Amino acid sequence: MKTRQFLTPALMTIVLAGCQVDITPLDSGGSDSGPMVNVPVPAPVPLPDPTPSPDPAPAPAPTPDPAPTPAPDPIPIPTPDPDPTPDPAPVPAPTPVPDPTPAPDPIPDPTPDPAPAPDPVPNPRSTVTLYWSAPMERVNGEAMKANEIGGYEIRYKKASDSLYSNLVLNNRNTDQHSFIDIETAELVSFEVAVFDTDGIYSDFVTAVAN
Repeated sequence: MKTRQFLTPALMTIVLAGCQVDITPLDSGGSDSGPMVNVPVPAPVPLPDPTPSPDPAPAPAPTPDPAPTPAPDPIPIPTPDPDPTPDPAPVPAPTPVPDPTPAPDPIPDPTPDPAPAPDPVPNPRSTVTLYWSAPMERVNGEAMKANEIGGYEIRYKKASDSLYSNLVLNNRNTDQHSFIDIETAELVSFEVAVFDTDGIYSDFVTAVAN
């Protein structure tokens, strides 16, 4: 089959079902037109059906865990019988302690003769002197002048006596008096009081031995 060739601005290529056909376009400027050429079109090739995908293999059933084997009950350990307590060893009888040998009786010293009783000592006699100071005020706190003093009175007695012995000194300037040849003077108590010119006495004051 012949085809007419024309000067064309471009060449077009059509690919149809594996068959290549050159189609020359018509020259729009020419007046002479040739016969039309029918190009047979091949029948479309049917595409094969797609192969179906195989069904997935079923998943295997899970294997169940084996049941745990129970631990065997422990075998009880028999408790041993306690050892019998040994009988205590017998306590030995105490060794008797021999009686101590008695000490010999001491030889008594000869009893000395009793000392003779001392001769009776005669009662000592001594001299007792009393000292005092002239009062400066009366019992009520009033001042007492020297010319208001009338004198002093001394009284004394033994503890076994019930009455005092009195000695009045009318000299206001006297401030002491001695008792001579007093027997057991340590057993005699002495007291001194002052009186004024009106005969008013103070309290008696017990003398203290120096």
